[in-house]
Amino acid sequence: MNPVSQLVNNFLNDFVATAGLNFRTAEARYLPNSNGTASLPSAPRFR
Repeated sequence: MNPVSQLVNNFLNDFVATAGLNFRTAEARYLPNSNGTASLPSAPRFR
């Protein structure tokens, strides 16, 4: 793997991890009822 693709790969991994953490924090903040009583559909879980 050349350095450029490795750098891009690391950036994408960091971006996905950060976005996942931010989304979970926002979900916990705005949807306190995580048992399905919220009006918004639950997001798909990939992990």
